[in-house]
Amino acid sequence: MTKQKTKEELARLVGFNIKRLRQRKGLSQEEMAEMLSLSKNYISLLENGIKFPSADTLSKLSSVLDTECSVFFVDSASDAKNISSRITYLIEDSVRREIESLIGDREKEEKPTR
Repeated sequence: MTKQKTKEELARLVGFNIKRLRQRKGLSQEEMAEMLSLSKNYISLLENGIKFPSADTLSKLSSVLDTECSVFFVDSASDAKNISSRITYLIEDSVRREIESLIGDREKEEKPTR
């Protein structure tokens, strides 16, 4: 069982991931701040774990950084990839079952009754 993170630890983790993803995208703090209509200073505070972003800011960050919001809360890129893979599998499995159910219902309707 994993230990529950404190608010400070979570803010540092989210900040670390914001910075990592921003750098991977090749954006400066100033460029990202401009895209988000935020100050460069606020981006710095987020990345250093001093401030914690609101849900609205997290949503905007995920859009600018082309990622899911959940990625900000994982300890490593491999964790994020595993979570993403699991979510994709669950969605695909659900869709497959729904299609199979619809096909089964249609086949029942098409069978002539005697």
